[in-house]
This record gives sequence, structure tokens and C-alpha cells, in this order.
Amino acid sequence: MSVVLSARNLTRHYEVSRGLFKPHALVRALNGVSFELHAGKTLAVVGESGCGKSTLARALTLIEELSAGSLQIAGTEVAGASKSERKQLRREVQMVFQSPYASLNPRQKVGDQLAEPLLINTSLSRTERREKCRR
Repeated sequence: MSVVLSARNLTRHYEVSRGLFKPHALVRALNGVSFELHAGKTLAVVGESGCGKSTLARALTLIEELSAGSLQIAGTEVAGASKSERKQLRREVQMVFQSPYASLNPRQKVGDQLAEPLLINTSLSRTERREKCRR
């Protein structure tokens, strides 16, 4: 399968003010994130609040500039792209927002949550559901 999006060592740091007479601080929102997304595949980014998921999403959709790293969308390097190329690349990537009503329940085991649609919509046995969830 072809690679539609390639991220190598994506980094996004912010310089923030700590007060009038204090030096600026550096917030490391993303630090060396790498992955490839292949055509026909799905990638989920999961993590704690404040771990950089939204910063990553804004960088991937070209809303924010990266501090460092390489991002290729459809084989085109974003860093060297012209303004018109960036405009075209933005059409290739979009966010799918998570519904809070469809998100994972922190009080329930992940395997049980994955198996629930299989229980409702298929005639798989408990063992088959468990195996499918593990895969």
C-alpha cells in the first residue's frame, strides 16, 4: 500500500512569557513524533490531556508551522512547498472530530468496548470476538 502521509521527528515548541522580568520558557508540545499512514488504513492518536494530540492535528492539517521535522503529504514535502502547494495540500488532509458520546469509557476495559459492536452486530462467539479485538 502507498504511503499517503509521512511524519518524521515532528517537533513543535512554543516560547511563552513567564512575566515581565523573567526569561521566556520553552514548552515542548511535540518532541520527535514519527509515523506513516498508508492508503486505506486508519490511524488513531490516543493520549492523556495535554500530551500534544491537538498540536499534532494542527500541524498535520497545516494550521500550525512545525519547529522541526519532515512532513510529507501525498509525497510532497510540506516544508519546501509554495503557498499555492500548501493550499492544495490542505485539501488532502482533514480532521474528524471525536464525538464525546462515542469516545472510550475510562471505567470500562478497552477490549470490552471494542467487542460491544461485534456482540450487537455479528453472530461471533465470545472467543471469536475476543480474538478479533486482540488483532
